[in-house]
Amino acid sequence: MTYKNLLIKKALESDILKELSVSNTKEELKKLFNNCLEAFNENDDLSPENGYVITIATLISRNRLNDDNYYYSNFDEDVFHDLWKMVDDLHLNQTEMIKWIPEIFNECSYVYQYQITHKFFSKVFTGNQYQEYLRKIEPIMFSSDEWFEVITQFDSSADAEAALIKQFSSDTNLDRFQGTIYGTEWRIEFLQEVLEHCEKNDMLSVKHHCWKIIAPEAVWGMNSEWLVNQYGYDYFFGPSKILFEEEFLDEAIRALDYGKAWEIDFDFDKFTQSKNLKTFLQKRKNLRTQEILADIENKTSHEWELMYRLGDVFKKDPELIKSNDKIWKFFINLPQSILKALEDGAIKGDNWSDKVNYIESFDCWKDAAPEFKKFHAEKSSEEQLLSKLLDYLSDADARYSGMIDRLEEIGFDNFNTKTHEEFRDHFVNGNWKNTCEPFDVYFPSEHNDEDGFYNDKEEWISFGEWCGANEW
Repeated sequence: MTYKNLLIKKALESDILKELSVSNTKEELKKLFNNCLEAFNENDDLSPENGYVITIATLISRNRLNDDNYYYSNFDEDVFHDLWKMVDDLHLNQTEMIKWIPEIFNECSYVYQYQITHKFFSKVFTGNQYQEYLRKIEPIMFSSDEWFEVITQFDSSADAEAALIKQFSSDTNLDRFQGTIYGTEWRIEFLQEVLEHCEKNDMLSVKHHCWKIIAPEAVWGMNSEWLVNQYGYDYFFGPSKILFEEEFLDEAIRALDYGKAWEIDFDFDKFTQSKNLKTFLQKRKNLRTQEILADIENKTSHEWELMYRLGDVFKKDPELIKSNDKIWKFFINLPQSILKALEDGAIKGDNWSDKVNYIESFDCWKDAAPEFKKFHAEKSSEEQLLSKLLDYLSDADARYSGMIDRLEEIGFDNFNTKTHEEFRDHFVNGNWKNTCEPFDVYFPSEHNDEDGFYNDKEEWISFGEWCGANEW
């Protein structure tokens, strides 16, 4: 790497750097730095020029360390603290030191190295020199947190606004910070923090430039609805509204080929009518229709899963269901198909109450609800109790204990074969585990005579004795 600054060149060729570079840990570096400083003082040779050289050599040596534990260290315990004290005691010229920026940051390879170097210089520069330092460091700061801290430290709102607009107008957008990692939480939180800062400081022009970063984020990663809810769609994008829509739709049409047909949702009524919008909506509709038909024809989902999936689609986009005769016919007849599968024993009625309530929530299905209730009413009493028990268990409902008492009264030996198997599946084979903690009392994971409960007569009933587990 070629350096223009003469002091940096001198430091790179100095014996000081060679001496400091033999350190493997920050503790060793701190010790070597102080030994070097002590030697200068003993020889009365700590001139400003030597002070500059040892400062640069120490910064370079510190950033050459592979320090994975930086986040657990204290600045006051780091060599940077001793180095800063030396710079302060020598009254080293800030105008000279600022010439090192950004070349000195070229030695940084990892995010934390940018962070700690910035932390050091933030203590060195003051007043106008600090503002000049911020302007130099903003274009090269690697960490998103530190970059935004630089923005918020600008005294001039014009400087901050210009830097933000330049960042959000860039084709690489946030890639400079952590690469093209769409959909990760940090991007959403970071962007929201920046936009809230713009709102607070009346930087409307920045928000109007955000379209270039928001468009791909909204397609590939985050749900951009929070932007609309927080700022208002037209207000947020302003004169850039059309630019945002064009970028968004170009990205969205491509994304549909990568399995995003169900993920890309936006209030498209807010969009300007365009050829791209019609193309996207039609392509998305075709892909969604094909997926639903595939599920129906290939039986890739059983009846309960299809009920919830198609029901949710119908609530969001009824036209998607109604516009295809085959899907619509299947949809309106789905409750009858489910009922038949229940009667044939092909599917189970877990969480029965929730499922029946879901059926009743649709006008086109609710007429089938009495048949489901009749089907359930004809079940044996223990099956109905077990069904309630499972309902309460799924919601961690306190009423589960009453169901336990009723089941105990009936006695496990009196369960019919089907209920016996269902009980065993849910509570003995472990399907209930981690669902409701109080069930540890009744259904321990390992059965022995010490596991059990006291009945109403205060008699100890072991788990194995009550459910017959010892005989299995």
